[in-house]
Amino acid sequence: MARKSYAKKYSKTKKNRKRGKKSKRSKKTESNRYSKKRKSSKDPINRADKHDFRVRANIEVGCLVEIEESRYLPDLTKGKVKQILTNKPTHEFGIKVKLDSGQVGRVKKII
Repeated sequence: MARKSYAKKYSKTKKNRKRGKKSKRSKKTESNRYSKKRKSSKDPINRADKHDFRVRANIEVGCLVEIEESRYLPDLTKGKVKQILTNKPTHEFGIKVKLDSGQVGRVKKII
Protein backbone atom coordinates (compact mmCIF):
# COMPACT_ATOMS: atom_id res chain seq x y z
CA MET A 1 0.00 0.00 0.00
CA ALA A 2 2.77 2.40 0.85
CA ARG A 3 4.36 1.95 -2.57
CA LYS A 4 1.17 2.81 -4.45
CA SER A 5 0.57 5.98 -2.45
CA TYR A 6 4.18 7.01 -3.02
CA ALA A 7 3.89 6.31 -6.74
CA LYS A 8 0.71 8.38 -6.97
CA LYS A 9 2.30 11.22 -5.06
CA TYR A 10 5.40 11.13 -7.21
CA SER A 11 3.47 11.04 -10.46
CA LYS A 12 1.48 14.12 -9.39
CA THR A 13 4.62 16.08 -8.74
CA LYS A 14 5.97 14.96 -12.11
CA LYS A 15 2.79 16.23 -13.83
CA ASN A 16 3.03 19.51 -11.95
CA ARG A 17 6.59 19.96 -13.20
CA LYS A 18 5.41 19.46 -16.77
CA ARG A 19 2.71 22.08 -16.30
CA GLY A 20 5.21 24.58 -14.90
CA LYS A 21 3.94 24.47 -11.33
CA LYS A 22 6.32 24.12 -8.44
CA SER A 23 5.83 21.08 -6.23
CA LYS A 24 6.38 21.16 -2.50
CA ARG A 25 9.65 19.27 -2.85
CA SER A 26 11.31 21.62 -5.33
CA LYS A 27 10.03 24.85 -3.78
CA LYS A 28 12.84 27.14 -2.68
CA THR A 29 12.15 29.90 -0.20
CA GLU A 30 13.81 33.28 -0.05
CA SER A 31 15.06 32.50 3.43
CA ASN A 32 17.30 29.78 2.02
CA ARG A 33 20.76 30.36 3.50
CA TYR A 34 22.50 29.56 0.22
CA SER A 35 20.57 32.17 -1.76
CA LYS A 36 21.94 35.09 0.25
CA LYS A 37 25.24 36.69 -0.69
CA ARG A 38 27.68 36.54 2.15
CA LYS A 39 29.89 39.47 2.95
CA SER A 40 33.58 38.68 3.08
CA SER A 41 35.33 39.42 6.35
CA LYS A 42 38.59 40.31 4.62
CA ASP A 43 39.87 43.86 4.86
CA PRO A 44 40.27 45.62 1.52
CA ILE A 45 43.92 45.78 0.46
CA ASN A 46 45.20 49.33 0.03
CA ARG A 47 47.50 49.32 -3.02
CA ALA A 48 48.62 52.92 -2.44
CA ASP A 49 50.53 52.11 0.76
CA LYS A 50 54.16 51.45 -0.29
CA HIS A 51 54.96 49.47 2.86
CA ASP A 52 52.02 47.07 2.54
CA PHE A 53 53.52 43.57 2.45
CA ARG A 54 50.38 42.06 0.87
CA VAL A 55 50.89 43.86 -2.49
CA ARG A 56 53.31 42.31 -5.02
CA ALA A 57 54.09 45.65 -6.70
CA ASN A 58 55.67 46.94 -3.46
CA ILE A 59 58.26 44.15 -3.36
CA GLU A 60 61.20 44.14 -5.77
CA VAL A 61 64.16 41.82 -6.23
CA GLY A 62 66.98 43.07 -4.01
CA CYS A 63 64.89 44.90 -1.40
CA LEU A 64 65.27 44.14 2.31
CA VAL A 65 62.34 42.33 3.92
CA GLU A 66 61.43 40.31 6.97
CA ILE A 67 59.81 36.96 6.23
CA GLU A 68 57.88 34.42 8.23
CA GLU A 69 58.79 30.87 7.22
CA SER A 70 55.72 29.27 8.80
CA ARG A 71 52.35 30.82 9.55
CA TYR A 72 52.29 29.10 12.92
CA LEU A 73 55.75 30.15 14.13
CA PRO A 74 56.26 33.87 14.82
CA ASP A 75 60.00 33.91 13.97
CA LEU A 76 60.93 36.65 11.47
CA THR A 77 64.04 36.41 9.28
CA LYS A 78 65.70 39.40 7.56
CA GLY A 79 67.18 39.16 4.11
CA LYS A 80 67.32 40.38 0.50
CA VAL A 81 64.74 39.15 -1.98
CA LYS A 82 66.21 36.84 -4.61
CA GLN A 83 62.96 35.75 -6.28
CA ILE A 84 59.24 36.54 -5.92
CA LEU A 85 57.25 33.30 -5.88
CA THR A 86 53.64 34.59 -5.68
CA ASN A 87 52.10 35.29 -9.09
CA LYS A 88 48.95 37.10 -7.90
CA PRO A 89 49.06 40.91 -7.52
CA THR A 90 47.92 40.63 -3.86
CA HIS A 91 47.85 37.93 -1.19
CA GLU A 92 46.05 38.00 2.14
CA PHE A 93 48.89 36.53 4.23
CA GLY A 94 51.77 38.22 2.39
CA ILE A 95 53.73 37.71 -0.81
CA LYS A 96 55.85 34.55 -0.88
CA VAL A 97 59.53 35.20 -1.68
CA LYS A 98 62.87 33.42 -1.74
CA LEU A 99 65.79 35.13 0.00
CA ASP A 100 69.49 35.14 -0.98
CA SER A 101 70.11 32.66 1.85
CA GLY A 102 67.67 30.20 0.23
CA GLN A 103 64.91 30.54 2.81
CA VAL A 104 61.33 30.71 1.52
CA GLY A 105 58.52 32.50 3.35
CA ARG A 106 55.87 35.17 3.29
CA VAL A 107 56.83 38.84 3.65
CA LYS A 108 55.67 40.38 6.93
CA LYS A 109 57.59 43.66 6.81
CA ILE A 110 59.32 45.73 4.11
CA ILE A 111 62.44 47.48 5.45
